[in-house]
Amino acid sequence: MFDTVKVGKIIAQKRKEHNMTQLALADRLGVSFQAVSNWERGNSMPDISKLPELAELFECSIEELLGGGAPAAKVEQIAKEGADDLSLGDLAEVASVLTPDLLDEAVQKASGHRTAANGGSPCRIRIEDGVVKSVEYLDDDEADDDDDEREESGRSADGGAFCRIHIENGKVRSAEYSGDDKSDEDKTEANGHGGGADDERERRTRIRELAALAPFLSEERLAQLAEECLQDGYSVRELVPLAPFLSGEMLDRLAERAVAGDGGDLVSLAPFLSQETLGKLVAKNEIRGKMLVYLAPFLSGETLREAVLAALRRGEKIDKGLYPFLSEEIFSEILKTVGRKGN
Repeated sequence: MFDTVKVGKIIAQKRKEHNMTQLALADRLGVSFQAVSNWERGNSMPDISKLPELAELFECSIEELLGGGAPAAKVEQIAKEGADDLSLGDLAEVASVLTPDLLDEAVQKASGHRTAANGGSPCRIRIEDGVVKSVEYLDDDEADDDDDEREESGRSADGGAFCRIHIENGKVRSAEYSGDDKSDEDKTEANGHGGGADDERERRTRIRELAALAPFLSEERLAQLAEECLQDGYSVRELVPLAPFLSGEMLDRLAERAVAGDGGDLVSLAPFLSQETLGKLVAKNEIRGKMLVYLAPFLSGETLREAVLAALRRGEKIDKGLYPFLSEEIFSEILKTVGRKGN
């Protein structure tokens, strides 16, 4: 990330050294006077499409213009060579100066997928004794045709096996073997699991990088990345740092997935869900008992009322943890029910 105030001071200094007004600089760059003013005050930064022009105008490098350091060097590299070879971590450091289209394209490449539709890079690999010996990438037509071919090929004469894999950031994330006789140990190794502490650190790093990128990504791209994480075995709780930037539709999908599990993830997600979504889950009787207590602060009064009345009709005891959230009307219903049971 960049120190926008520091960058703004550098731009202002360079402008004055070249005896230019903010208006004159704005005219040269084809931007508004307000844009230049915001840059110099540190309220925003010029995007990467303007940085080469600024550097040329001020007779300096882009790296110097951005105050030096690794992120500035990366921006210089992107301006000259493009963003094809940058990782998600690299992109997170420079996202604030990349145009949305450039960032979207770079993130798609960095995530290891050629298209959003296929969800991965189809390929045919050769594995011997759990080691990837060769990788042959397929285009979409070859990938479709290869489904039948794999079924017929089975294990080769030299003991290898054909499989289709999902590669992300240069690592094998999952593998689908064509034969059933491959050992479970080899499958685990090829699927990228069993990495222990290293795997856990990698997962945390991935989420940190995505969370840093999230404010700059489109909802569609972020939803795709979140979906890829789910396919790779991430829990809903692990994806909560992305929640403030996810679309309502994607949040609803995560909520349904959380409910399908033990429900614990739903509590972490609740602050970002609409009352309407939570109300639907309660209405479907998917939130009950102690979970209702945990979610009570996020439920509407009407939803909570209906949930408690439904619990009373089922003959369930109302958890005392709900009492601070209940109206006098609901308390009256609870007392009536208790009274009837006492008689």
